[in-house]
Amino acid sequence: MTVSVFAQLTVKDYEAWKSNFDGAAQFMKELGAVSSSVHRNLENPNSVMVFQEVSESSLDQYLSVLDGAADRRAEEGILSWELWVGKPT
Repeated sequence: MTVSVFAQLTVKDYEAWKSNFDGAAQFMKELGAVSSSVHRNLENPNSVMVFQEVSESSLDQYLSVLDGAADRRAEEGILSWELWVGKPT
C-alpha cells in the first residue's frame, strides 16, 4: 500500500532545482518513493507541486529525511515548502 505525499514549493531557479530533484531519484526510491511527478504553475514557473507515492512501510523514514533536510533545501534554492500527506479514498 502507498501513501500520497504532496509538496508545494517555491524555488529560486526551476531549472537548477529540477536538475537536483532528478539527480536524487535513486535516493528517493531507496527511501520508499514508488512514483513521482513534478508540476509547474502556469502563472509562476517557480511555483512547483511535487507528487510522490511512498510505500506506507517506509513513510516514517521518508518523512524523517525530509524534515532533516532544511539546510539542503536552502542549498537547492527552495524558498518555501509545504508538505501534505494522505491516502487515496
